[in-house]
Amino acid sequence: MEKERRNRNKIEVIEAILRYIEKEGKARKTRILYAANLNTRSLESILSDLVNNGALEIINDGRDRKMYRITPRGARLLMLITRIRKFMGNKHTTTTRLIDNLKEFCREIGAEGECVEIEQSTRLGMNVKGQTTRTYFIDLYVKINGKEYIIGFLSKDATELEIQQILSWLIIVSLDTGYSVILFVSEDKLLNIRRYLDHLFGLLECEKFRRLKDKFIVRELRIL
Repeated sequence: MEKERRNRNKIEVIEAILRYIEKEGKARKTRILYAANLNTRSLESILSDLVNNGALEIINDGRDRKMYRITPRGARLLMLITRIRKFMGNKHTTTTRLIDNLKEFCREIGAEGECVEIEQSTRLGMNVKGQTTRTYFIDLYVKINGKEYIIGFLSKDATELEIQQILSWLIIVSLDTGYSVILFVSEDKLLNIRRYLDHLFGLLECEKFRRLKDKFIVRELRIL
């Protein structure tokens, strides 16, 4: 059991917790402890993070017992983790490989010294406020060499409508927040997405849109 705990990373533990609570509707800490196969100290820390992040809420079961319930934001977070796994093509693959891809990106832009900080600066699910004061929920965020990035994904089986929706949303958030974008796509979509964005930004005459093109980085998500 201890070996299994050590072999899991935090994202896998978060997934196990959220999935169990979503299935049960609401759950007490003791039940979550056994379902997630954690020790009490680790569970306390992660539950606190998820509550503070807005992924879980604390409710009373009517008998003065504290229970946890997943929020819409928590459900979206769970969907994101599932999407990353699906993208990678292996249910046991977690964000470790995403980190490897980001480190490779670091080396390419000459920010190797910052790569050691990626694990600490990568955030899964966070709210950011744009210049318009509108708040956006960012699936993945990372800071590299002092520059802030939104991480987007386009899976191999993404439909044309999904592609348009994701790209539109990333453009809007980037414009409003000033964050750059790293869009990871499957190998077979890489060239088409780059051409599509080149064509799209070429049609937009506003100087702000032209500058936005330099903030969009499209990369193949490699299974390293």
